Amino acid sequence: MKLLSAVYFIIFVIEILYIHIYLNNWITYAKIDLDKNIEFNLSHKSELDKYFSNVIDERINLLKTMKYKDWLVYNIKNKYINFQGKQYNLFIWERNKIDEYNQEDTSNFTVRCSTHEEFIDMDFNNVVSILNYNFLYGVYKPSVEIPNNLWDLSGLYDSQTNITNIFWVTEDFESPVERSVIFNKYKKRHDIQDKDYQKIEFEGVIGIGYEIRNLNLQYGKVYYEFLGWWFFLIVSILSFFMSIFLYYSSSQENKSEKPILFLFIVNFYLLYFLSCRGGLTSTESEINKMTDINSGIMAISFLVAVNIFIVQTLRGDKKTKYGVLHSESAILFCISLILLLLASAKKTNFINIQELRIHNISSQFFFNMSILINLIVFLNYVIYVASNSKQLKFLAFL
Repeated sequence: MKLLSAVYFIIFVIEILYIHIYLNNWITYAKIDLDKNIEFNLSHKSELDKYFSNVIDERINLLKTMKYKDWLVYNIKNKYINFQGKQYNLFIWERNKIDEYNQEDTSNFTVRCSTHEEFIDMDFNNVVSILNYNFLYGVYKPSVEIPNNLWDLSGLYDSQTNITNIFWVTEDFESPVERSVIFNKYKKRHDIQDKDYQKIEFEGVIGIGYEIRNLNLQYGKVYYEFLGWWFFLIVSILSFFMSIFLYYSSSQENKSEKPILFLFIVNFYLLYFLSCRGGLTSTESEINKMTDINSGIMAISFLVAVNIFIVQTLRGDKKTKYGVLHSESAILFCISLILLLLASAKKTNFINIQELRIHNISSQFFFNMSILINLIVFLNYVIYVASNSKQLKFLAFL
């Protein structure tokens, strides 16, 4: 018992230090090269805006002396814009003419210049779908309306460049970001005439963007910030009491092994779970998560019957040296049932999305812990089977 108490004390001290050093300051440790670039961009914002505005004016003026196709090729070859050793990307989105055949087109733009070659000549709608593919629950995502908005804003300042902010993703598609975009519209009249003898015009938006905010850090939170200190304290202390029950359920000389294993599993998973990060989501996404958790509870309900079978089987050998597995498994089985009940608890009077998120996160924890504890019950059964099998006798030392 003294050994068990000492181990829990050490684990608890480690948890307190981890929360104080890391979880309370996780943003400091989570910063990456992207955040360093953002700091540079914000400190040089006025210079970047002026420099990129001049670059865009030069590119548009260049179109007056070049054929449209040659101009696009030139921009694709020179799509990287350098500023004080930093590299920024040029984009060109060509506006498709709206006629009686494509009135329902929601993007009306085609990508003509991009740092991703696979996006060139692709409809902007499809590009947005690809960009948003990695972000299941994020609120701030690229929108198909961005090119239209830039086009409408371009005519407000007498052909001068304009500046606005958009939601986008990083070049590696890993992080959602807010970008400041310097842009302007362009037009080029072609000598070729269409079927109505009107000279064909090419038009679109050209611009350069740079990141000003990492949305994962700006709006992200670790689960500890949702659940709080009291959730950690209650779960940690309860894990100690459960380990005491396991300790006194055993008649073996080395009966601290399983309780200590239980303590390690629960508390280190607790720290891992509290360190998980979540960003802003929508109410619809959170409701879907709640549905997924409930579906998961229904999916593992068969484990109740399996565990009853395991407990009954172990009970038959209660007088053997492995009979202690029955008491351990029975206690663990009861704990897993309690966790499943907590995970399936319902609440419908949510005041805001924050309460809904806390409910989902806590239910997810109880559900996952129930699965982990069931794995320990299965481990006991494996030990029992091994003790009665010559081929698996090497597992019986557990």
